[in-house]
Amino acid sequence: MALDENLSGLIGRVYAARQDSAAWNRLGPEIMAALGARVALMTTVDLARESFLATRFFGPDDSPFAQGMAEYPEIAGDDPTLRWASRHPHARFCASDRTVEGHYASDPFVRWNLERFKASHWYVCYSAPEDGLSHSLSIHIPATQGEASRETLRKFRMLFEHIENAARLHLSPPALDPAG
Repeated sequence: MALDENLSGLIGRVYAARQDSAAWNRLGPEIMAALGARVALMTTVDLARESFLATRFFGPDDSPFAQGMAEYPEIAGDDPTLRWASRHPHARFCASDRTVEGHYASDPFVRWNLERFKASHWYVCYSAPEDGLSHSLSIHIPATQGEASRETLRKFRMLFEHIENAARLHLSPPALDPAG
């Protein structure tokens, strides 16, 4: 798999930012641009309880997005991808159009996502739960595009693997001083 220069640089910045929360926040818009997303969310989730413990939004500076961020805590429990991931905690990936039960366009959360985030489809990569917690990244594709391409989803999954690896490096013990 060949990487373009922009994606390679983004992966490098993911590793460089592993101990810098401000740098992680700057990566959100870069991730969105690399994947053609309108909105992205980084979350920490208790999958067993289907509850979000922390959420960081990235998106346009407009009033529907701002309203969506404000409403999200109340409506998050209706997210079909959260319900699906809770039932499949080790799957590590889900797509909104594969998780909705019934008619996709009629689903209340799909309609809400379209109204607030102007996105018709979203995709979630998430870690297997450790100590009950899962970390995830979701990308919401512009409604004008519809579904993400296979290439976009391939890049998304690969990028999330690097995000997970960078997080593990951040949590790993420091190198031991051999003279110590």
